Order: sequence, then structure tokens, then C-alpha cells
Amino acid sequence: MFFILLPTCLFAQVGNDSIYMSDISKRIYHENFLKHNQTSPDMFGEVSLTYGRDKGNFRLAQSPYRESVVDFYAIGANSLGRFTISGDFRFNKIFVDSLAYGQKSVVDIWSPYHYFAAKAGEYERQNYESNFTLSYKLSKRLSPFMNVYYLSHWTTGSVDPRFDNKVFTFKYNPGVIMNFDGFNVGLKAILGRGNETQNISYKNKNYSQSLQFPDRIHYASFGYGNISIKDSLNARKYRDYLGGELTFHKSGKRMKIDLSVGYEKSKEELTTDLKATSKVYNIRGKYAEDRYKFSGLVQFPIRNSWHLLAFKGDYVTGRDGFITFSPTLNKVNYEVDLLTSQLDYMGESRHSSRWNYTYGVSIEHFNIHRKDHATLVDVTNTYARIIPKVGLNLKANEKNQIKGGLNMAYRFSLSDNLSYSENANNNYIKNVVLWDYYFYKMSAFSSELSTEWLTKTTTSQYLVGFKFAYQIEKGSPPKSEQLSFLNFPSNPRRNNFMVGINLYF
Repeated sequence: MFFILLPTCLFAQVGNDSIYMSDISKRIYHENFLKHNQTSPDMFGEVSLTYGRDKGNFRLAQSPYRESVVDFYAIGANSLGRFTISGDFRFNKIFVDSLAYGQKSVVDIWSPYHYFAAKAGEYERQNYESNFTLSYKLSKRLSPFMNVYYLSHWTTGSVDPRFDNKVFTFKYNPGVIMNFDGFNVGLKAILGRGNETQNISYKNKNYSQSLQFPDRIHYASFGYGNISIKDSLNARKYRDYLGGELTFHKSGKRMKIDLSVGYEKSKEELTTDLKATSKVYNIRGKYAEDRYKFSGLVQFPIRNSWHLLAFKGDYVTGRDGFITFSPTLNKVNYEVDLLTSQLDYMGESRHSSRWNYTYGVSIEHFNIHRKDHATLVDVTNTYARIIPKVGLNLKANEKNQIKGGLNMAYRFSLSDNLSYSENANNNYIKNVVLWDYYFYKMSAFSSELSTEWLTKTTTSQYLVGFKFAYQIEKGSPPKSEQLSFLNFPSNPRRNNFMVGINLYF
């Protein structure tokens, strides 16, 4: 059904290119396109093909030194009588180099269960992700809808030990929109299931059977410091999702307001039972995660300009249960609490002249707290990030427009705390826990330059955008004797660039 409905969205003819030339309009429909009761165009379509490359030692321990991405993305919406459909899908290939300790899924990042090895190697990843909503205007007051989300991911390595990881997620989310005088409310249920397989293989038997090559030895992580050497070669995870979302929209003469609050609970069960099936298996560990989300968009005009105030928050709390500590899986070893929040302001001039400009600022707050009771690891990092933004738009003629932007960001630590048992110090604590602690603790500066040429000279039917972006990040590590012991870079930096082409329908 998805492959039948989504092309209808993508090839909708808007007839008004202004929504693509406005940074505020593009942000709004990228955030709200799945919520049919919130601000978003009824008809639009966008397809992009990009190539990006990321390189440097300013990174978390379980991130690669170098990464290349080829990404195809499509997003669109259309109205057909009483029906409205909107959706997006993404397909990408990611080529990773010099990745160690992070041979795991990049989907369920806070789960404690994964394999790893110290040997840095090359990996290839592939993602297919789709999300669409179909609604039907039953009456003036009611519009039922169905939202469907699908994800397929795999990661595979080419250096012993060769890790292979596959993830599948499917969510079906029914809901209803209720229209009242002056505002509307949307209610959505979240229901879903998923599974993940993790496998390890060796081509060289010397690496698999000997302990003489420490970096080739594979481990299993069962927390944030609690590890097991050569534990197993295969593992599976089964997940269930349950939650809900409430949305609100109010549109007045001078202001538009969109609010959203959601809750989702995921339950994960781990098995290393080779004889297990999807319905019958021995549970070795479990992990439960609760996620709370809140977001809001407020739009308003002032003279010849348009303004956007956006805010969002995300709180994640997770707890595990492992059979080693309790046969009933009711004793917690691993805990994680993550709080992220962001406040954005954007302004955009809308003069009739050739030149217009954008400006804004973002303030981000990040706090993460993780504990592993078996190794007495207790680590907390909190930082803030400030990002001023400026941009210029030049309308050369009726068929050509050039956009440019510059974002500067400064990150600084607010509070940090680290403790662990010296008796339990292992290579995971040294190379992951301590590394990430100092990564979050250091201050950092980044600068990003971007540009896009929007034109109709190549085809009069579609608007074409050629885009380029370049970013540099540089960290300033704190003074500590541990950093030399960890081989932490004294001048960490990272460069990335992106080139791409967009088609706007």
C-alpha cells in the first residue's frame, strides 16, 4: 500500500514555489507533514539525493573516524477528495572506516546488549525507512487516520571479528482528529513490534581460537562496563512498542500554534538461545525504555517578516534486568536517563526586493546519566550549546534564487561527574566510558557554511536545487592526566561536507 500511495504525494503539483524558498516553511512541513491536524501544506513534494563525508577524531568512542553516506530521501503530501495522504521514505548506504567498540545497531542506541571488539575495521550499513499517514474526512468534526512506520537496517563488517547486525521495526498507529470551533485535537495510539539479530564470524581461525590477539577478541556488553569475554556468537532481541500521542492546533489571524506531546514504552528481550524461535526462547536479559516527547511551533508575522518560535524536549529513561543478577530478571544493573531540550527562534524578511535575509538562534541542553551497578560505574554529563544563525536569499530573476547560510556554535560543559570501581576497570570502561565522559566534558566550537541554488532553467515544470554544505568542529579537551593514558586527541577536530540535488514538485 505504501508504494502505491506515496508516489501520489510526491508528484503533487503545488504551483507555489514560495514554500520551498522559505526556510521557515520548509522546516514546518518537514516537522508536521505526518500530522494532518497541524500546519503543513496540503500538497507538496520534495526528492533529494545527497552525498556526505565525515572525517576526524572529534567523536564518541563508538563512532567511526571516517564515514561516507549516499542518501536518497523523498517527502510529500496530497489531497484526493476526502482523503489526505502524506509520507516520506529514506534509503541510504553508509560506509564506515576505523570503527572500534561500536559494532552494534545505530537504531536502538541506549540498549545495553551488544557485541564489540577493540579492533578498528570497515563496516557497511544500509537503512530503509518509511513513514506515512492516510486520513479520511468523515465529517466536519471527525477525521480518522492511520499512520504506519517501517524500518529495515543492517550492518556488516569486513575485518575479523566480522559483526553482522539486522534490525526490523514495524509500527501501526491508528488515530482520530477532532475539529472544534477555532482549534482541533488529534489522538494517536502507538503499537508496534521489532526484532534484531546479532552474529559474529571469523575467517581466520587463529583469531577465533587464540587469545594472543587481544584486539580480535569479541566481547558481549551487558550494561555500561559489565562485559563478558567470548560470551557467544549469536544473539537476538525482540521488542514491543506501546504508547500514544496528543496533538493540538490553533490558527488565528495573526498566529498559528502547533503543540504535540507523546509517550512510548518499548520492552526488549534478549536471548542467546540457538534453538529459539520468535515465539519460544529463553530470556537472558530484558530492557525497558520509556520515552516522553514534547514539541511546539508558534508562527507570527511582524510587518514585512515572518517569525517562528520552536521548542522541543525528549526524556528517555531505561532499566535492564539480567539473569546473572536475578533469575527472575527483576534486579536492575544498568540504568540510563537522557534529557535533551532545544529552543529555536527564526526570523525571515519577506520584502518584494531581490534581497531577503534570515536570522535566528538555537539553545540546546543535553544531560545524560548512566549507571552500571556491577562495576560501580556512575557517570553524568551536562552541557549547553548556543547556535546563532544568519542567511541571505538573492532572487536573481523569476527562475533563479540563491540561498546562503552561516551557523556558528559553541558548546560548554555545565556539570560532570564520574566514578567507577578500580578493581572492575576493563577495556570497555577505559576506551568507552572514560572516552565518552571527556568527549562530553570538553568545550567545542563549530562553524557551518551552506548554499543552495534554486532554478527552473533546467525544467519549467519542477524547481531544482543544487546544494552544498561544509562544517568544521573543534574541541578543547579539559586538562587531565587520564587523557594521555586514554590516547585522547590533544586537538580533536572533525570536518564534513555534503553535496546534493533536490527536486521540488
